[in-house]
Amino acid sequence: MKTTKALKNLHWFHWFVVVSSLLLTLSAWYISSVQLQKKQEAQFNYQADLLIPLVKDRMRQYETALWSGVSNYQSHDNQVSLTDWRKFARSLSVEKRYPGINGIGYITRISRTEKDAYLAEQQAKRPYFKIHPEHEGDELWPIQYIEPEATNAKAVGLDMAHENNRITAAKKARDTGRAQATGPIILVQDVKRTPGFLLFSPLYDSAAPPETLEERRKQFVGLVYAPFVVESLMQGTLHNKNRLVNFRVTDKSEILYDELTEGTKNYDSNPMYSKTVAVPMYGRTWKFTIQSSELFRTVQASKQPLMILVAGIIIDAMLLTLFILLASSSKRASTLAKQMSRKALIEQVKLKGMLEVMSSGVITFDSSNQVLFANRSVDTILGIDHSELVGESLSLTGFQYEPSQQSVFTPKGEQIKENTVTQITIKDGTFLEVTLTEHEVGGTVQYVLELKNIDERVKAQKALAALRKEYS
Repeated sequence: MKTTKALKNLHWFHWFVVVSSLLLTLSAWYISSVQLQKKQEAQFNYQADLLIPLVKDRMRQYETALWSGVSNYQSHDNQVSLTDWRKFARSLSVEKRYPGINGIGYITRISRTEKDAYLAEQQAKRPYFKIHPEHEGDELWPIQYIEPEATNAKAVGLDMAHENNRITAAKKARDTGRAQATGPIILVQDVKRTPGFLLFSPLYDSAAPPETLEERRKQFVGLVYAPFVVESLMQGTLHNKNRLVNFRVTDKSEILYDELTEGTKNYDSNPMYSKTVAVPMYGRTWKFTIQSSELFRTVQASKQPLMILVAGIIIDAMLLTLFILLASSSKRASTLAKQMSRKALIEQVKLKGMLEVMSSGVITFDSSNQVLFANRSVDTILGIDHSELVGESLSLTGFQYEPSQQSVFTPKGEQIKENTVTQITIKDGTFLEVTLTEHEVGGTVQYVLELKNIDERVKAQKALAALRKEYS
């Protein structure tokens, strides 16, 4: 009852101060939360956008290796022996330079009537060579060479025409003159039986792919190809060590690679961010589903918005409690109310000061006035893109360092000495508090210029001075 009566006795000005302080607290909390969310989202998009180009770049390197195999055949008038192919494969150092690729091979095309003569020719040097598995098609597309053969023995003689996925991609490479990939398959040489695919590059009688479909089919000789186990490809390209995102790759409804499982390092079952990107990949479309990881959540975690909210609520509660205490004494109510109003304004100024500290601009430069670093707050304070300042002269900001006087001079000629706090105004009338300090980094002298926007502080000081004058 006493508390209720005390609340009723509070002056409207007390409520105004408490509500205003609460609104300021909520505004600061909201702005800080939004800024944190934007920062987190930007970091996620940056990490996600790095991932796909790495995969595409690695695939382009593998494609280049296949075209080098085509060139090798053409340089031998399309007549390459097993010995020649082994020399070529060794020169590529496939296992060292191309992690994820199981080998590099050559596929020929023969008619069924040519099968016996072809087998006799191959078995003269390799008695174990055979075309498999059997099928009823008119054409045979056997793997003639594959190196290293020891780890790909089951693939020697494998006929692409026995299975629709393989032969479709092989014929598409022949007809387009471009590298083509199969859909997801299980490689016969993969003991783990995990998803994989084949990449084909066509070989013609002519140096360049013929211009028409009819000519391409007529001059077609064979295919240089590479088998891939997708797990090995991704581990060689994007090893999951301290990575901030995890991802899954699918081809239509089939999973090629999956890190979005409970057993994956840093997997987050409830990710903060997620996106899906469709990527054309050598005649196929791979869908990348990318999610933020547990490590991302840990790195990006921040209690700053919560701290601002809690600190503001504590201040508001203290204000309300003090106002209630003031209301309990009618004789001293007016005097105490005036004092608490002043304190309330001071607390608001302090809270604004917290935001000012977070928005300070920092520029690091050397004795030759070359900018070494500038943070993002410089964009807002000086209206200059901080990323464009690095490596440029400090004079682009309007400031100039004079080593002989150990001071920085403003465009107006104002002097800012080392280890002093100087208040200036810039051309748009903004009040700045500027501090210059000297540091030694790695045996080199560097200078730090801190720029703090104090517009709100100046306004608050003027308001406080006016209030004190009013109640004095």
